This record gives sequence, C-alpha cells and structure tokens, in this order.
Amino acid sequence: LWGSGASASSAGVAARPFCRPRPPLIQPSCAPRRSSVLCACSGGGRCACGRCVAIRRVVLEVGCGAGNTVFPLLADDPSLFALACDFSPRAVALVAGSSLYDPHRLRAFVADVTADHLPSAIAAATSPAVPTATSGDSSSSRSSGGGGACACCVFVLSAMSPDKMPLAIANVATLLKACGHVLVRDYAAGDLAQKRLSRKEQRIADNFYVRGDGTRAYYFTEHALRELFTGSGMECVQMGVCERTVTNRARQIDMHRRWIQAVGEGVGDSRDEGRRGSSASRAEGSRRGAAGSSMQASDAASASDAASASDAASASDASSASDVDCSDLFLSDPPLEDHALSLAHLPVRLSLLSREHQHTHGSTGRLLWDSSLVLAALLLAHPALTRGATLLELGCGGAALCSLAATHSAPLVIVATDGDESALSLLPTNLELNSGSFETGRVKVCELRWGNEGDEAMGQAEGGGSSTSHAEGGTAGDPGVHGCSMEGDNSEGVDTERQQRGGYDIIIGADVLYVRDAVPLLFQSAARLLVRHGGRGPVPVLLLCHITRHVLEPDILAAAAAAGLEAAEGELAERVGGSVERALQAAVATAFPGEGRQPSLFRLLCFRATR
Repeated sequence: LWGSGASASSAGVAARPFCRPRPPLIQPSCAPRRSSVLCACSGGGRCACGRCVAIRRVVLEVGCGAGNTVFPLLADDPSLFALACDFSPRAVALVAGSSLYDPHRLRAFVADVTADHLPSAIAAATSPAVPTATSGDSSSSRSSGGGGACACCVFVLSAMSPDKMPLAIANVATLLKACGHVLVRDYAAGDLAQKRLSRKEQRIADNFYVRGDGTRAYYFTEHALRELFTGSGMECVQMGVCERTVTNRARQIDMHRRWIQAVGEGVGDSRDEGRRGSSASRAEGSRRGAAGSSMQASDAASASDAASASDAASASDASSASDVDCSDLFLSDPPLEDHALSLAHLPVRLSLLSREHQHTHGSTGRLLWDSSLVLAALLLAHPALTRGATLLELGCGGAALCSLAATHSAPLVIVATDGDESALSLLPTNLELNSGSFETGRVKVCELRWGNEGDEAMGQAEGGGSSTSHAEGGTAGDPGVHGCSMEGDNSEGVDTERQQRGGYDIIIGADVLYVRDAVPLLFQSAARLLVRHGGRGPVPVLLLCHITRHVLEPDILAAAAAAGLEAAEGELAERVGGSVERALQAAVATAFPGEGRQPSLFRLLCFRATR
C-alpha cells in the first residue's frame, strides 16, 4: 500500500509488515453470519459458486474522493471488504456509480469524520449488514500482522485544522478493537511545498499554511503524528518518512519532496485500560461499538439483500474510478447554504455556496472569501475611510459584504459591482437578510466587467444615482436590481452623469487579485472610475485586500503603474489614524475572533492616480 520508499522511525518503533494480506481462506456459505463469507449463491453446505472467499479484514477509507485508493485495494485482495466515506456527497456518488462498485465488497457513504459519529454513519450505510473480519485470537493476530479492521487516511488529515485532527482520529479509533490499524500517509515537515509557502508568508500556525487557492495544508513531524495516535488511545507501531527528489528537466531544478506515513494500532484492554478510560468521548465510542455499531461487530449480509443492493448501486452509468474527471467531483449546481456570522458584534446572514465548492464551482462570486471579512472589518473600524464619499466595490460577489459595512459610515453613494450575473442574482436575498444590521437601501447593484468601457460608463451613471436601489424592490432578474445592465436604452444621460460626478472617491475590492490576466483589466477600470482630484479634500484611492495567490506583488504594482496608478500607503495610514499594519491586525482579529489567524497572511494595498 505504501510503496518501498519508507524507512522505519528511529524512535524505538519497530517496522512491521502489515500491508500484504494473507491468502484468501475458503469458507462454506451455509451460515454467513457465523463464517463471515461473502456469497451470492443460495446453496447449502459448501459453496458451489466458486467465487466465495472469507473476509479477513475490513478496510475503512476516510476521504475516499473518487475511489482511487479503495478500488485498487479491492482489486489486489479479494478477501477485503471496504467502507468508503467522504464529506462530499458528489464524491460518494462517483464511487457508488463506478462500474467497479460492488456492494458485496464495498459500501460508500457520506460522513464528516470531524463531526459525525462514525459508528452510527456506518450502521446506516451498511443496512443490510455487511461481513466483518474473520474473528480470531488477538495475540495471534498481533504476531502475524493480519486480522482485524483497518482505516486509511491518505492525505486527509493535512487538509483539516490542527484542532480538528484529534477529533477525526478519535472518531476513527472508536471503530477499532485490539489490533485494528489506522494507516496514515500525509505531508511531512520540510517538504518543498512547505518551504515555498513559508517564503510567501502564508503561514497560519506552526506547520500550518494556506495555499494560493485558499486550501490549507499541514506538514507533520513524527512527534505530532505520534501524539495524535497516543491521544486517541492507540499505539504507533510504525513510522517513517518517504523522501524523493523529483527533477524538472525543462526548468533544470530538483524538487525535494517529503511524505510521512505511520500505522496506529488499537491496544488491548490489558495493555491500555487506563489510557482508554481517560477520555469520556473515547469510552462512549467504545460502548457504542460494543452495542453493535463497530465495524468488527457488523453482521454478515444475506445473499438476497446483497444482490438487491448491487442492483440499486449499478443503476449509474459512471465509468471506472481511474477514468473519473475530478473536476466533476461536485454537483454542477450545488444548493446554497445559510451562513451566520458576527462582524464587529453585528449579526450577518448570507445565503451562499459552501466552502466545499471553492475549487470546483465556476462562479467564485457565490462564495464568501476571507479577505472580504477583513476589509469589511477595517471599514467598520475606520468609518473616516468612506464617510461622505462616493464608493464603488469591485467583485462584490453574492454577499457585497464590504459595501454593507460601508453603510455604517454614511457615504453619499454605494455601488456594488460584479461581472458574474449568477453572483449578482444572490444579492437581493442577501441584502434582505441583513436589512436589520445594515442600511441595505443605500446599496445599489451594477454589473461591471473589468476593462469594458461600456460597463464603466454605466457604473458612472450608477454613481449619479440614476438607477433603482435595492430598497425600491427589484428581483433577481430585474434591470432595477442589476441597474447597469447593458441591455435596453438606459445609456441616455451616461455622458451627463460622467461629467457631473466624474467618478468615485474610493474604490474597494477584496480577493480580486488571483487571476493574472484579469489584474491589468482591474486596474484599467479602477483608473478610469476614480474621480479626478481637484487639489482639495481627500485623494481618491483604490483600496484592495487580498491573500497572495497566483499573482505576486511586483506584478500587481507593475499592472497598477501601467494603468496610471501608484502605491499610496501614506494616504491609507493617515485615514486609519496611524499604522496600517496595526489596523490590519485589528481587522483580522475582528474578522476571525479566537481563530489565531495570522495577519501576515493578508495584504492591504492602497493606490492613487499618478501625479
């Protein structure tokens, strides 16, 4: 399962061969509940079908994805029965719809190992019941390395927050009796990817980072992984780091990659009575397992029930797991979810997509991005930034959270813009949901595609107040809500509005600097939409908050300069009343209370027109 690159840990842990199964044991099928035999035939005595093998081990894969681990395991060892879970319903649907899916040998179900009670989830997923590992003496199983159930966590733990990892391991451990194993393979500290993230200041906590696409990654030390096992009442019986140097011949560079792999073993009562009793949640899991929800205690399926499950599962025409397009891992049109949060003690409710769809759904505007929370907190803490000004938000998405926050400082005009109609269609609902906390009637909505001068002209008209606001009662498809739709003849008077107002005093944007090709267009539009400074009053500025992803800061500054904009940190420092760094730290603490989020993860940039 692990390959040949692992070396045993030097910390007194002996390497034990565990991954090679013993030869299948042929058993009679007349009493499947006692002999744990998978058999679809109905003959008495010894099985006549020639296909029946005894189940020697039950395997649970946590985070099964499209089944790229569980299907090869089943193909390699006919004596395995597998349970596969994932927090994504679409991933489970792909596994269950694969041509390789056989409910006689595999059951897939939806579960979040950090929150759901796994024994209950498995009990529901395995109705009718499934076979278990052939029972045997614990001591013999321990010495031979076989028998018992095991769980696989392959590149799963690193995607969790460190405070959720013990919950996940403890949840899995509730399923295992003595000699059951938890197999972990994940990123190791010192990996090339960790070093690159360290250079980009994307560190959240020790060995915990956020990638450019917003996903998180934890890099394990041997000590940290061993502590996860012992904290869940397990013994770490194997630990090793796999190292590999990958050469990129085109770029003539060597990349040093490191992975860690370990095996935790359930400890018998005589050896671990005190350790298991020390955790109330662990004991509760053991009691539930003894009541019949454990993988080990599941009854064998009857032949007719297994056949019925097979017919139901084979209804899908999906291809094999090896041919699955992972971009289709989630539903094409997933349902919206309600998000409740607090921002500077103000309750906020939003109807948006879950973060589960962050990297798989085409409309990024239908998600809530971290930088929008930070920028909104900054605007609430420093109302002087927008008081009495005309304000436009770029890339507001379906939440327009920064525009909502700006309503507390009484600006003259607030226009929330985005180029994605599907994101803008969510705004009427979200504005209505937050009418109790913010003056949503002040927010006007406009479609604005960066680099499109026609849209910018309409945006100028919005600044003059010529379109319908949310308070006037539009709906998702009304031109009144979308205000500056390019359809119709509402372009009359655009030039007049441009002459009267000339642009906006402040333009804001959160997490809008992640597509390299779009950055120059963003600055071109911002430069044209900023009002020309007449020498009196505050200087018009473009204020952006973002997490560094695919576009580096030198490229951002170059694109701004090409559009006629220059950095203006002094202007921002003056408006926040001191240090920009301290203002950002306070905004991050307000946006993510109690999470210990690192302010260095976020960048706050301010630009003004070149003098």
